[in-house]
This record gives sequence, C-alpha cells and structure tokens, in this order.
Amino acid sequence: MKANLKSVLERAYIYATYIAVLAIPFTEDISTISIGIWALLGLFQIKPNQLNLKDRTVRHQLILPFYYLLTIIALFYTQNISSGLSNIERKASLLIVPLILVFTSPVLFKHYEKLLRVFVLSVISASVICLVLAFCHSISFGEEGLVFNAAVVMKDKSFLESNNYGGNFFFHQHLSIFRQSSYFAIYICYSLVLIIISLVSDSTSKRKTVAKILIILYLVAFLFLLSSRISYIYLVIVLLSSLVFYFKRIKLWINVALVSFLLIFVFVTAKLNYRMINLFNNDFRNSSIVELSKGTNSLKRVVIWKLIYQNEEGIQILGTGPGDVYEELSNVYYKAGLKDELTGLNAHNQFIQSYLGHGIVGLVVLLALFAPLLSRNAGLLSGHIQLLLLTFIFFIARLYEGA
Repeated sequence: MKANLKSVLERAYIYATYIAVLAIPFTEDISTISIGIWALLGLFQIKPNQLNLKDRTVRHQLILPFYYLLTIIALFYTQNISSGLSNIERKASLLIVPLILVFTSPVLFKHYEKLLRVFVLSVISASVICLVLAFCHSISFGEEGLVFNAAVVMKDKSFLESNNYGGNFFFHQHLSIFRQSSYFAIYICYSLVLIIISLVSDSTSKRKTVAKILIILYLVAFLFLLSSRISYIYLVIVLLSSLVFYFKRIKLWINVALVSFLLIFVFVTAKLNYRMINLFNNDFRNSSIVELSKGTNSLKRVVIWKLIYQNEEGIQILGTGPGDVYEELSNVYYKAGLKDELTGLNAHNQFIQSYLGHGIVGLVVLLALFAPLLSRNAGLLSGHIQLLLLTFIFFIARLYEGA
C-alpha cells in the first residue's frame, strides 16, 4: 500500500512539474498556482539523506535560498516592516523552488530533455495566442463591413506608424498580454537557445531541420514585434556563440543562412523599429537629466543609475533592507525634481537593487550565482554551451531589470 501511494505521489509530482513548466510563459497567477501545487507535491519527494553538499551543483542551487535568507534577516534592521514582509512574500519562490529541486533532482533528471521541449512548445503556444488575440482586437465591423485596423488609439495611422500614436495591437506591450514584454522576450530567447543548439548539435532529418529553422524565424519575428531592444543583444550573442562553438559541425548552407539572417535582421530592425530609431536619434551628451527622463524606458534606466551613483554615500555593508529601497529611491527622484517622471520605478538593475537593499554582502551572494560558469565544470571549458548561453541571458537581463 505504501509503495503504491509513493508511486502515485511521484507520478503526480512529475505531472505537476510538466504543468508548472507549461505555465511559465502565461499569466503570473496561473504560473504561481501551478508552482504552488508543484512545491506541495514536491514536499512528499524530499529525501534529506540524498543531500550531498560536496556536490558543486547542490551548493550552487543553495545560493538563491541563502540570498532569500538575507531578505528575512533584513527585517530586523529595515524601517518599513510591511514593505519588507511584502518583499519576502513576492520572492518566496527563491527559497521554495531551489530547495525542492535540490532534494528531488534525481526524480526529475530523466525528464530533463522533455521538460525543455515542453517549455519551448509552451512559449510558442503563448506567442500564437497573443497573435490571434491581437488579430481579433484589430477586427471591427463598420459601414463597409469587416475592417482591419491594428492601431490602439489613432485609427487613421498606418500599421507601423500607429506605434508612435498610442500603440499597435501587434506591437510591444499590447501584444504581450500574458507577461511584461521584456520578460516574455527572455522566454523567447531561452527557447531560441534550446532550438538553435538542437539545430546545430544534433544530426536530424532535413524535414526536422527545416521545421526548426522556420520556428527560429517565427520567434525572431515575434521578438521584433515585442520591440524588446535588449533581446536583439541576446539574439546576436546566441547566434554568434552557436556558430563559433559548432562551426565545424554545422553544414555550410546553415552557416551562411544564419549569418545572412542575422545581418538582415539587424538592418531591418534599425530601419523599421521606431523605438530603436528614437534611441539612436537621442543626443545623450547634450540632453539634460530631465529631458532624458521623459524619453524611452532605456533612457529612464540611464537616469536612474546616474542619480543613484550621484547620491551614494560610502559602501553599504548590509544596505537599507529591501523594504526601504523604494522609499530611498523616491527620495532620490524627489531631490532631482523627477518624482513625477520616475515615481514607483525601482533601480532597474538587479545588482544595484541588491546592493541598495542588502549591501555589499547581498551583491557578493548574487554574483556568486554566476561563479560556476568560470569553473572547469561549466561553460565553454566543458562544452556546456547551452548552460552558458542560458545563464548569460539571465545575467544580461538582471543588468536592466530589478526586483
């Protein structure tokens, strides 16, 4: 009886893992509920005697729970207790997910490849749903019958021009209905890594190769519609790294196709993406902080980082506590006369945000997450190009987003 119950719980945990992975690119509520169910079932799979602290991978997985522990400790010296408790609640996954994985990884290891494929299929499915809904929102019935107009506000503007006037249902935040566009772009870039590495490293049939190339083209086109500028950096890094690492194993026509596509994509993006054009047209040197703060989100990030640097007083050992960071930043914005332009914005850099909240201690712990990439057991030194690229994308993402 016990053996049957154990088998049922293990099967339920595996199914819950697939569902949790499937829910990642969809709304935060769905993802949170699925992770909660997964974590609950994972508790029944924990075997403390399997914890091997001599294993580097295990020690690496425990870094995030330790970082979360710093957030709990910060409650003892933060002034805004309620905000600190809210921060702990939001970051609960940093504690739960790594700990569950540490104790249950043997159960999930044989499902690793399938889980990656489920993630890619989930991202593709979410993107297709976004496009279908964008199309539905763009359809209306007028005097002339069925009318297609994707402009959100200024209906008299052209498809691309409408992005400058209230947006387009097929563009940026209006297209990404499940997640913030920059985060959805990260999921797409993760999928591109997995597909590209699969394309260049596995010897598959010509039909599967063509199918993978078509999926890559589709996801890259969707990245253009999302207009997440940082994702273009991801894409260049992924393609160039794949070509360099697998150059001798990739067929010549695939090499030529990928390089040509990369050049064409960068050129087209520079010509058609109005957000990219606006960024390049800004005169950074002759623009004041006030002028930059009224620009794109990328320019606002630069203003925030500059203000933090100008107002920093000495080295913070433990920081203000995560609960006080927003209040401290609001004071900085107020002193610069930019409270209205920057109100409610965090540091938009996880490393700066961690330094402000946890001091130099928290920053060191956060940087430790990327230390294994420099060891001989990870990254290019051992051929784990997939791990290297996924982690590097995560690192770059933390440079312009904070939480």
